Amino acid sequence: MGRKKVDTHIVNGVAFESLVNYRLHTPINQMGGNRYWQGIFYPENMIPTWRDAIGSMCSLPLEAILHDKDLNKDGTRRKEHIHVIIAWNNTTGALSAFKTFSNLGMSLSANGVNTFALNTLEAVQNIGNAHNYMRHATDDAQKKGKHLYAEEELLSFNNFDIGLFEQLGVVEEEQIKTQIEAMILEGRIKNYLKLKLMVRQLKDTRYIKVLEKNIYEFSTLTRSMWQWEEEYRKEYGQGYEKEFEKELNAFTGEVISDKTEADTEATEEAK
Repeated sequence: MGRKKVDTHIVNGVAFESLVNYRLHTPINQMGGNRYWQGIFYPENMIPTWRDAIGSMCSLPLEAILHDKDLNKDGTRRKEHIHVIIAWNNTTGALSAFKTFSNLGMSLSANGVNTFALNTLEAVQNIGNAHNYMRHATDDAQKKGKHLYAEEELLSFNNFDIGLFEQLGVVEEEQIKTQIEAMILEGRIKNYLKLKLMVRQLKDTRYIKVLEKNIYEFSTLTRSMWQWEEEYRKEYGQGYEKEFEKELNAFTGEVISDKTEADTEATEEAK
């Protein structure tokens, strides 16, 4: 499948055709934010000393590896290419990531138009899996018979710590789950499709990933929200809204009873 044509953008005063996610064929200006990004370069577009210089060309933690032993399905040698993963401290947009990756390659000129050496840009959904794939050390890659690169072929710079990143990923995922749960409670979302649309509007691939990974849990929660509100509708009739809001704590999901409110009011009066 060929890449579809997209609009031209300006980066640092230079016009270039938008890079496209090679799996989803998504224009760069439509790609969501992410903390980890992966780029693919061709060696001929890199400076000759890229192995030694790449760490100083970018101050962020990164790792890189040259794939020079990959084979096509017919057994012929694939074109050599370099995988690079860069880690940011916070969520970074695709255009910002593109600028950073572009600084790692030489600027080229084709038909008088400046372009960049970066061939592919992709948000990393699972940093542990992406790290292992750099060497083709994943189960899927090995089942497909891909060449297993040696550990010493993987270059790391600027304190790229995969163990730390994986640990932070677990904590971050739990935080995002809590935030999505709060969205359901605060917004009284009773339909999973509506929740999915709201999460996609955030344009943050981390939230989309967590939502899709926990689809059953969030579907159950939205359905429970509908059932909970229906119980109040049947019990209180037209006045159920006030009673329902009284019981709903948008951030913790805890029930706030009338007694608790009365105690709070008494405490305030005592002051």
